[in-house]
Amino acid sequence: MDSKRKISKSAVLIKYEKINHPPMDEFCYPTDNAYTKKEVVKMEADILKHLKFEVGGPTIMTFLGKFIAVAQKDYQIPNLKLEFLGYYLAELSLLENDCVILLPTLVAASVVFLSRFTIQPKLHPWSSALQDFSSYKPADLKECVLIIHDLQLSKRRGSLVASRNKYKQYEFKCISTLSSPQEIPNLFLKMFKIHSEASQHNLLRKNYHNQSNKIITGELLELHGPPLLHSTAFQVACG
Repeated sequence: MDSKRKISKSAVLIKYEKINHPPMDEFCYPTDNAYTKKEVVKMEADILKHLKFEVGGPTIMTFLGKFIAVAQKDYQIPNLKLEFLGYYLAELSLLENDCVILLPTLVAASVVFLSRFTIQPKLHPWSSALQDFSSYKPADLKECVLIIHDLQLSKRRGSLVASRNKYKQYEFKCISTLSSPQEIPNLFLKMFKIHSEASQHNLLRKNYHNQSNKIITGELLELHGPPLLHSTAFQVACG
């Protein structure tokens, strides 16, 4: 019975993990056909019932596709780079134990955050839609984002190149060759109020105009002094 249970466990595992699993005959062969296919299949069913069919939990990929779909709404047409970059960074995260122990939702959200930052580093990589959908704020993602960013820059696990080489291929848009800035602005990782892309441009424009006004005002003061000193009202008041 123990041997049959071991064979059945192996069959369950291989069938669950592999796309093209071997035929049942190959599981019976190591036992010199001591058990029939019917017996092994029955034991498989017993094992699955005992486990209540809970043979695997949710992974990063369970949530990544959903988060990417939300992120894609910011583009007029689907951005394939965003999708492939997300898959690439998700694979890299599996190389680091510090990521593996985190919730898959957190890692998936961090992957989307970093993907958007890599593609458009001057814009805030998060959005109100992503925050509402994932329930994560940028500050919640900081630790995980920085770990995956180090993996992306080969500061961690740089000798493990299988995923990097895989995503260098044309079919994946050569996404692993896409460079990312060396540093992520701390503001992006702390900011809780999320602005739309248009709002960010308006904010930058407003800051530019304010700065320009300060420069112009400073030059006028340097040339003419404070306006009040040259006003008629000031001269009358002073007699």
